[in-house]
Amino acid sequence: MDLLVKWLGPSSSKFARSIRAANVGDADKGLECIWERLQERYGRPEMVESALKKKLNAFPHFTNKDSGRLYDLLDILTEIESAKANPQYSTLLAYFDSSSGINLIVQKLPYGLQEKWTNQASKYKKTNTVSYPPFSFFVNFIKDMSAIRNDPAFVYQRDHVTPGIRRDADGRKWSNSCA
Repeated sequence: MDLLVKWLGPSSSKFARSIRAANVGDADKGLECIWERLQERYGRPEMVESALKKKLNAFPHFTNKDSGRLYDLLDILTEIESAKANPQYSTLLAYFDSSSGINLIVQKLPYGLQEKWTNQASKYKKTNTVSYPPFSFFVNFIKDMSAIRNDPAFVYQRDHVTPGIRRDADGRKWSNSCA
């Protein structure tokens, strides 16, 4: 109980302290009461669904330069996948197994990854004769892309080329425009 009181947020730790004080002689009962209260206040299926949707909605669109963000997205998707595995939340989160749920996430990806997903999803649909791949397939796709896009072995230096500007062998700029 002490650890819960210590690590819960301000309002949660307040009621946890109160419950601990009321059950000073029976720590097991106090702990059970704290978990029940936490479930009532924060664990209802609609609340969990809302919190997960807020996380996804707050997640920004990103570019190829932000490859590290794929892991951040993967963390959210893994959290959703875990919640979907819980029978208490599975019905509310079932829409993630459809294009309606997944396409909202795909829109946040860089164009190249959107295209890769479209190809993979199309192959899955064709191979498995389903209307859309399941959420778990999408999570695995993001997991694979996170590993590939963040692999240091595949980080390439790009020369910054400006149209009309060239560099000589010493790296000095010169223009080939007629202006």
